[in-house]
Amino acid sequence: LGGMTCFDEPPLSPCSQEQLGALLAGREVVGRGHGLASRCLSVMAVVGLSALAGVALVLSQLGERGAHPGLGRRRTEVNFAGEGSVQLTAAAPQPQGLLCWLVTLSRGGELDLVQDHYAKKRSLFACDAYTVFSDANTLGPIATTNIGSLSSRRAPWGGWYNTRVFLHAWASLATEGKYRQHQWTVKVDADAVFFPARLKDHLKDAQWYAPGYIKDSKVMLGPIEVFSHAAVQVFAERGEECTEDVDFSGEDGFINACMKKLGVKASIDHFLLKSTTYPADCKDASFVAFHPFVDINNYARCVEKAQK
Repeated sequence: LGGMTCFDEPPLSPCSQEQLGALLAGREVVGRGHGLASRCLSVMAVVGLSALAGVALVLSQLGERGAHPGLGRRRTEVNFAGEGSVQLTAAAPQPQGLLCWLVTLSRGGELDLVQDHYAKKRSLFACDAYTVFSDANTLGPIATTNIGSLSSRRAPWGGWYNTRVFLHAWASLATEGKYRQHQWTVKVDADAVFFPARLKDHLKDAQWYAPGYIKDSKVMLGPIEVFSHAAVQVFAERGEECTEDVDFSGEDGFINACMKKLGVKASIDHFLLKSTTYPADCKDASFVAFHPFVDINNYARCVEKAQK
């Protein structure tokens, strides 16, 4: 599978009707394989059960400092024993494809890039579905989810202490539930030259139903982050357990540490991201994304080289 390393856990057997029934009745699930309960919960999500949007609780547990209005106030509770909680049907739709999202300012060069992506149907706009988070209700023709101020402090390494901003985006993503319709959720930066079709090829044998995420090295790099359906489910339900260093880390470092804490397994694809500012490097078709290309013209040259 290219440069990808498989999840470092044994393959999961399907969630059986007996195990699913045990969860519905509020009993302990017994079976082999890591994350069996989460696997069954993923099955329930596929057939119509709302996930616990627990990631929103991170904001409330950390207090009101910069919290986005309406987030972190309450948690959606699931009553497993309640009548009609789950509608099980033989024809329940299976998750499909990629849900891609990004966070962008409503002004400046970043906005120019996103609007250019939209006009040319590239990057996240070439995914099966997309969500754009911003500090405005719309970005011209692009519908957005307004998560409030995107202001962050500059960090000593040259990046940003932007975890709180991205937690607002994650909370909204979990609440709206669009991720349940897709096998993979992909966070991408506006200045990453990203080819969704290549990512699909890299993921064709990966287990979307197992809790896992993919990064390009031991260090999580924010330009592109790839999470399985089950991984997002786990984070939506238990994200409130991750409260360390929220105001003193970048979002990529935070989500990497949080996934590890929640028992979500990482795998490495050495061809997920190439760090470069030279369009000529984009000729390497083995890579899914190239970063950073902050200038529209330089971005276009990278795309042109990649497509030759």
